[in-house]
Order: sequence, then structure tokens, then C-alpha cells
Amino acid sequence: MKGIKNMRLKTTDMGEKTLAQKIQTTYAAKIDKNAVNMVMDMLSKLYNDPMCAAIREYVSNAYDANVEAGASKPVELTLPCTENDGLLMVKDYGRGLDYMGIVSVFANFGTSTKRDSDNLIGGFGIGSKSGLAVSNAINVSSVCNGTLNEFVLERTPDGIVTRFTKENEPTEQNSGTTVTINCRSSYYNSIKYIVNNFIPVIAGWSKKDVYVTNTSCINNDVAGDIYLLNDKCNNYRIPDTWLEFDHGYITSKPFFANTRNILVGNVAYEQGSWDNNNGHPTTNDISCAYALKTNIEDIKVTYSREKIDWKSNHETEEAIIKATKEFTKEVEAFVQDLVESSSDVIDAMKKCIKFNICPSDINYRNINNERS
Repeated sequence: MKGIKNMRLKTTDMGEKTLAQKIQTTYAAKIDKNAVNMVMDMLSKLYNDPMCAAIREYVSNAYDANVEAGASKPVELTLPCTENDGLLMVKDYGRGLDYMGIVSVFANFGTSTKRDSDNLIGGFGIGSKSGLAVSNAINVSSVCNGTLNEFVLERTPDGIVTRFTKENEPTEQNSGTTVTINCRSSYYNSIKYIVNNFIPVIAGWSKKDVYVTNTSCINNDVAGDIYLLNDKCNNYRIPDTWLEFDHGYITSKPFFANTRNILVGNVAYEQGSWDNNNGHPTTNDISCAYALKTNIEDIKVTYSREKIDWKSNHETEEAIIKATKEFTKEVEAFVQDLVESSSDVIDAMKKCIKFNICPSDINYRNINNERS
């Protein structure tokens, strides 16, 4: 509790203030008494992959803000790399946060605006601080109803300190919130790491909803290899390029070869081996990559939100098994229709390629036995 005890708000001297302003600038960060156990349990655990966790958290929050506001522009995501000195920036076009809104979201631990909602993946009140796992400071700029506030949440030897650098300044900027973090180099020094790890984190969102803004990036693994990082990160999205069914997606795109995912809302979680082997689509009918759709309200995730918490929640397991059965039926019906509508093997292969599916990835019995 030492770090929490030392947490405080520091503000610049603005001269004479109204009573309301005095109350605001002396507001102390705190832990919601109803969430102490949850927060302390969270703080006792480390992220397995802090950089990916931070990206997941801030993109999720920004996407939720856009949805709530009905924003027409996508969330803008800048990924940390050598060319931008490790800048992670996430910008939304939501309604923004006022002064006390910023305090509530970024200065308090355990409070959340999403805990009672089934449509938003937040709810733990800890994700907004995940940037401190990869940096010593989180910078927040938010415009709400024509008023700009800028805020810093900083980790220091004396604990976590917060301060406003701009308070309630009139502005003509569009509403929305921008989170900026200068990440430590150990989290982005390899382009191979960026591509292999960051793309799966954002794969569940369409690029119409979350757009990566990075431009040129040097691949240190291959001498002289320069390419557009945003092109790489924006063209592998599941909703945009995979074959969609009511309960999931399939693809044979090389980057996702043999991956198994569960989509909780728009967040993609890798589906690993379960102790009881439940929840897996029938691999005899489909061996290409897939992403299973689930509803946020049906699935429980761990406090770090890095994994699905199916072990301690039977409802979660049952929801995944039910969705899996429906998804498997849909894939079986698709392959059956493809076979029956094809004049020969070549025709079937052409149809598979049209759907970005490699013919060898669909091992349906009728293809193997009747049209081999």
C-alpha cells in the first residue's frame, strides 16, 4: 500500500481559484473501498507481455469511447518502434474526459466506468495504468465539451505521482482522448517482435475501427529492408480478410497459419490446450486458422485481461463449447455446399482460393473420398 499512500495530485499555481477549483486541485487519488481486494490482487501479478497488454488496454478503451460517442473516425494507433523512439500513442474521437473524469479514470485504482456494462470489455479500473509496466509515465490529453485538460501519471522513487499540466483550457479541438507513452527500448527493438506480437493483439478490430498510423520502418533483421509498418499491421485484420460465419472466421493467410483464436468482443485470445479438450472445433473438418466469436457478457477474463479465465468459470466454458459446436456446424455446411456445387476438384480449388482458403486446409471427408 506504500505506493498508493504516496499517490497525490500536483497542479500548477493558477492564482486565485473558485471553491470548486480548489476542491478539484486538492482531490487525492484513492482506491475504491469496494474494490480494494480486486485491485491489490491485480497489482500482485505481473503481465506476461507488458507491451501487448498496454496496447490491448488502451485500444480497447479508445474503441469503447468511439462506440459510445458514435464516432465516424477510427481509433488511431501509433506503435512503438525505433523510428519514433518508442512512442505508443492511442487517440480516440469519443466524448472526451473532463477534469474529474481524468482523475476518476487515471488517478484512481479500482474504480471503473465499465464494470456494470456487458458491452464493454473494461471493468477492473486497472487497465488505464498498464502503461507504467513499459514506461515511467503516462501522458493524457483530453478534450470534452470544448475544454482541454492534460495530465501525467508518473512512477517515481517516492511512489506514483499525478499532476495536471493544463487545466480546463478553452479549445476548438475535436473531442476525444489521446494517451501517449514513451516506451522503454526493450519492448520494441525488433521489428520481428513488433510484427509477430502486435498484429495478433489488434487483429480482432477492423482497420475501419482501429488504424495503425506508422509509416516507414527499418527491419534490422534484414539489411536495407524498409517497408510500411502500417501496411503490414492494417492488412491482416480478421473482420476484413477472413471468411466470416455467424460464430467465427476461418482463413489460410500465411501469417496466421495454424492459429486458433477466441474473439471476446474484438479482442483476440489465443486458444490453447484445455485440460479436458473441450471447446476445439473438429480438426477433421477444418485445419486452417480460425477465430471463434463469443459475446463479452458470456466470457470471463483474468484481471490482467491477457487470458480467458475458463478454469474458474463454468459459464465461460459452456459458452465457448456452445459457440464452438455452432461454428463447427457452419464450417461443415460450408464445405459440404462447396463440394456439392463444384463440378470437379479444380473448380473446388478455385472456390477455396476465392475465399482465401487453401484447399489442403479443408479436410472434409467428401473431398478426400469422392474427389481425391
